[in-house]
Amino acid sequence: MRSMGVRVVPGDPDSLEWAVVDGPQEEPTLIAHESVSAPRDAAEAPALAHFRKRLALVIEKFKPQALGLRVAERTARPSNKDGPKRRLRIEGVALEVAASNGLPATTAALPDVGPMLKTDRAKPKAYLEKKDLRGLDWSKYCVEAREAILVAVAMLTPVRSEESEDA
Repeated sequence: MRSMGVRVVPGDPDSLEWAVVDGPQEEPTLIAHESVSAPRDAAEAPALAHFRKRLALVIEKFKPQALGLRVAERTARPSNKDGPKRRLRIEGVALEVAASNGLPATTAALPDVGPMLKTDRAKPKAYLEKKDLRGLDWSKYCVEAREAILVAVAMLTPVRSEESEDA
């Protein structure tokens, strides 16, 4: 199976990290990754269109079967109110692109990723601090890129245990 993960990073300019992974959850392979920034002087609508085009191209080129979107934790209380609003708009664009391309999409805050990886809710934060994720070397990537990779891996199908195959 092949899946895509997206992590939006509000800033000046806004950006997003995307990653495409392949294989089972237990042995993921990173196929591609990129950081995409909005054009520096772009107004909001053209910036959103830019993100939409880039994500559509990635989906067309790499043909993932699912998209995972890393969203903010529900307890996050930022002092900057504009950043979260921009992040939500860009996340909405990512969900729309997935739906337009027939991809199932899942939104997940970091604690939600743990159960998707068949581990406890606190484990994903610990994964981010390691040099690799289940054999996939991600030591050269920033935290936001690691989160995109992590949610992409969470979207992969886990290998079935021998017990479930026999049933």
